[in-house]
Amino acid sequence: EKIVNTYQSVTFPSEILSQSNEEAARLVKHSFGLDVGDYYLFYGAIEPKKNVGRLIDAFIASGTTRKLALAGGLGWEYEGDLEKIKDNTTHALKVEGRRIMPDERIRRLQHLPLFQLAALIRCSRAVIFPSLYEGFGLPVLESMLLRSPVITSNVSSLVEVAGDAALLVEPTEIQSIMAAIQKIDSDDALCSELSARGVTQANKFSPGA
Repeated sequence: EKIVNTYQSVTFPSEILSQSNEEAARLVKHSFGLDVGDYYLFYGAIEPKKNVGRLIDAFIASGTTRKLALAGGLGWEYEGDLEKIKDNTTHALKVEGRRIMPDERIRRLQHLPLFQLAALIRCSRAVIFPSLYEGFGLPVLESMLLRSPVITSNVSSLVEVAGDAALLVEPTEIQSIMAAIQKIDSDDALCSELSARGVTQANKFSPGA
C-alpha cells in the first residue's frame, strides 16, 4: 500500500497538435527535402544503447526504396555509428539519367526545434526506435500521439509502453528489425491500424490519465 507506480506522461503544445498534415508535409519538404511517407525516422542521441548501427544494417538489408532520417545529437561512444552513417552516405551511389550521384537515402539531422521534429514524426512512414535499453521510452508514445506507426524493441520498459500498438523486434537481431521494416514498407493497412492503436495507447499516458 505504500508503493504507487506513476508513469511519465506525454503531450505536445496545442499549436503542434493542431498542425494540419498539409502544413507538416510542406515543412518537411521545404526543410529537409523529404516527402510524406517516403522515409523512416529514428530520433534520439547516438550512443550504444540506441542501437543505431543495427538499425542501419537492417534498413539497408530490407531493400526498401524509402529513406532513413536520423535526428538527434551525440551521446557517448558514438564514433562507430558515425562512421557507419558516413560510409553508407558517401560510398553508396545512384544513377540519375547520365549522372552518377551519392545516394542520400540515409540522412543525419542535428538537434531540431520541436516543431520541426514533430512534423518529421507526423510525416514519416514509421518511427523506428530499436533501443537495447530504455528507462521509459517517451519517443514511442510521442510518435504514437502524432499518429506515426512505431517499430520498437521487445525489451525493458518498451514492451509495457508500446502495448499492442507497435511492431516489436528483438533489438540484437538485424533480421528481426529488417523483417519489421519490410512489413511496414509493404502494408498500408498495417500502418493505418498501428496509427489508430497508437493514439489510443498514447492517451493512456496523457497528463490527465
